[in-house]
Amino acid sequence: MPGAKRKRKPSTWERFVKKNGFLYAAAGTAVVTAAASPLIGGVPNVVQRLFRDDRPTITLTDDSATLTDLSLAYPAAVAQPTEAPAGGTKAGVTRTKMVIYNSTGATIRVLDIQAKVRKRSGPLHGTLLAQTSQGGTSEVIGLALWQQPAIARVLTGPTALGDPYFSVQSIELPAGASQVVEITAIPDRHYYEYALAVTYDRDGKQKTAEATDASLKVTGYAPAYDAASEGTPGSYAAIDAARVRRSPPARPATEHADALRRPAAPIVFEGFEP
Repeated sequence: MPGAKRKRKPSTWERFVKKNGFLYAAAGTAVVTAAASPLIGGVPNVVQRLFRDDRPTITLTDDSATLTDLSLAYPAAVAQPTEAPAGGTKAGVTRTKMVIYNSTGATIRVLDIQAKVRKRSGPLHGTLLAQTSQGGTSEVIGLALWQQPAIARVLTGPTALGDPYFSVQSIELPAGASQVVEITAIPDRHYYEYALAVTYDRDGKQKTAEATDASLKVTGYAPAYDAASEGTPGSYAAIDAARVRRSPPARPATEHADALRRPAAPIVFEGFEP
């Protein structure tokens, strides 16, 4: 046909490659696999460490329901409720269940747990919903949020603190092991939001891992409230809010009591809300 371009006839080599190309693909794959296998097989620990977190995995759960004091505080006045309204903040004391999972691939030793205060302000004084229960667990760690630093201390009573918990001991966790720690946080007469920091030793080096949760907040008791009720869910009774008074938690019975004693006047920390 005039003007038509004649199709080029493939060469002998092109016909051979087309017919036997799969042999070259397989050979290439074999070469790559053979070259990579000694590398990967010879250093499996190095490869694994590249994808392993060098910090433990920390999960936090609000465990305040196990407290004997279940009181909640709200920033505004709330009419006499039959159920606890959403948005309440634990008053007087709060409790958190911490699970430390050693995902680092090497044995670690937990050396300390501290509260890192993120916000400090006056106590919530809109409404107090006073509640108590028969709760109580065998937790042994408490944090005094007004301390700087707020280190883990032996909990000697519902709100009483003793010596530093990690002064003579640590928590050893082999690779893949978990440890549950119950932590009771105690405020003075202020509102606190905070994170929890775990200091640990791994391969002779000290590191810190922080964890936070929306439940890590607690308010001290205010001198008076705009409204107040007490009782149990479904059976709350109004009380005279102007006369509500709560004593601060018991001071620590320890040789370090002077250092732990609550300040007589509010403390102002730089960068914190007044």
